[in-house]
Amino acid sequence: MEGKTQPKWDLYERTKNFANKITERLIPQLIGASTSIGANYCEADNAESKRDFIHKIGICKKESRETVFFLEIIATAVPHVAAETTPLRQEAIELNLIFNAIQRKIKTNQNEILDQLDIIRYFNYGSLAQLVEQLPLKQTVLGSIPRRPTRSLCLSS
Repeated sequence: MEGKTQPKWDLYERTKNFANKITERLIPQLIGASTSIGANYCEADNAESKRDFIHKIGICKKESRETVFFLEIIATAVPHVAAETTPLRQEAIELNLIFNAIQRKIKTNQNEILDQLDIIRYFNYGSLAQLVEQLPLKQTVLGSIPRRPTRSLCLSS
C-alpha cells in the first residue's frame, strides 16, 4: 500500500481553522453592534422628529444588549480574554440601562401629554361628564360635576 497516501488530519490546524471561521463572523458582529450604539445615538441627537428620536434610542438599546451578548460569547469561548471583556461588558450594560431610562422617561412624558390632552378635551366639551361620554370607560362614577363654559383652543377667523 505504498502508492496510497492517507489524508493528513492535523487536528490542531482543523480546530484552529474552525475557531477562525467562528471569529471571522463573531468579531465583525461585535464591531458592528458596538459601533452602531454611538452612530445611532448621533442620529438620535439630530433626530428630525420625536418619533425618529424614540426609534434611534430603541436601536441604541438593542445594539448595546447585543454587544453584551457577543462579549459574553467571546469571554466563554476564549477564557484568557475574559478579564479584558469584563469592563467592556459592564460599559455596554450601563449604556443599555441609560437607553432604557430614556425610553421610560419618554413613555412617562407621553402619558403626561395624553393627560394634558384629556384636560384640553374637557375644556372643548364643556364638562368632564361630556368628555367621559365620548370615552370608552363610561362606567366611571363621576358624581356631580359643575358645567364649565365651552372654550375653543382654535382661533376663528
